[in-house]
Amino acid sequence: MSTTPRQAPPLFSPAPAPRGRNLTALSVLALGAICAIALALQIYHFWPFMSDDAYISLRYSQRLLEGHGLTWNDLAPAVEGYTNLLWVLICAGLVYTSNAADYMLTGYLPTYLKVLVHISPTVALAMITATLTILAILLVFVAALSDRIGVKPIMRTGCVLLIVASIPAFLLIRHGSSIALIFVGVLLIGLMELCFDSTSPATMPALFPTNVRNGALAISYNVAISAFGGTTPLIAQALVSGTGDLMVPAYMLIVAGLVGAVTLYFTPEVAGRPLPGSPPTVETEREARTLVQDCD
Repeated sequence: MSTTPRQAPPLFSPAPAPRGRNLTALSVLALGAICAIALALQIYHFWPFMSDDAYISLRYSQRLLEGHGLTWNDLAPAVEGYTNLLWVLICAGLVYTSNAADYMLTGYLPTYLKVLVHISPTVALAMITATLTILAILLVFVAALSDRIGVKPIMRTGCVLLIVASIPAFLLIRHGSSIALIFVGVLLIGLMELCFDSTSPATMPALFPTNVRNGALAISYNVAISAFGGTTPLIAQALVSGTGDLMVPAYMLIVAGLVGAVTLYFTPEVAGRPLPGSPPTVETEREARTLVQDCD
């Protein structure tokens, strides 16, 4: 009789999923990407009409969340009383893209490293903490760079990284032969997050004119965070469990990159430009005289 001790089974061992399930998951992701592109085309068509009172948007969103549908009051027919829905949705698309890597890094990767890659919780959290520390140092420099070259080139870089580097990052995390290689994969996901964390706070408020900025930004940001950002760990784990494909988180980041790339196509450059609806400002008397002459 052999005296070799048996190894304990892993806490989580996803069973290989049938080919049909994998195709279903990919079909759902492809459908989401198609819907995002269709939405962006509709936004482009209705671009001149995207303005509204922030309170109107807030009222309709509250009624919808309370289960009354898109209505203004009780016992009233559903009437489309808002005009900035698509403008709000373009901001939501940017929020979704910018937070996909964020929640994947901080919300799901610790569990992924512990349960699926079989790294100790201490080492997994140390990797995440080290990555966030590096991002905090680099963020100031990348934000300063966006003032020089604009926010859109940096956000485009983030979208390219999401699309191109997500699969290599998770391959390094899954199959890295050392802690250093696994950390490179984690850091790669962090760099995707950096491109948006350094630019989104300045970009999204500049999308809206002054009279609707607070309400429109609050609604689009919080709805996108609640619906897409905060649910990223749950959706990732559910898809991994349902399909048995450990690369599903990478596919989710790719979809986020595609949504961001389409949304950025319709997003104006905001660096170095005044906020919409703000009064003109000048730094010198010469600029003031030029401005007055142009008005005349």
